[in-house]
Amino acid sequence: MQKADDHIQEIERGHNVRYFVFLLLAFVAGGKLANASRSMVEHDKVRPPSWLFMIIRFIAIKALLMCRMLATGVIRPLIQLISLSAVWRKMRAARREEANDSPSEQG
Repeated sequence: MQKADDHIQEIERGHNVRYFVFLLLAFVAGGKLANASRSMVEHDKVRPPSWLFMIIRFIAIKALLMCRMLATGVIRPLIQLISLSAVWRKMRAARREEANDSPSEQG
């Protein structure tokens, strides 16, 4: 029984070692391939993005989002309030006309 258990553990260790060696070779080969592909380009034409442009873009996006938030949070309720006040004025005018028409019909 002990011999079988030792054999199974040895097989598992062998699998683990083979997997580790595979990962190590893949990592080394991947790094070599990445360096080789960069060195094949005579002059590196891809420049990293400018920090200044990244900051300006970030600020512009945030400013547009703030404007949108203000528009939906402040302007839309104002428009709704104005439209409600217009409806209220129309209803009030209609009630006044009804009130003015009522006594003339009785007289």
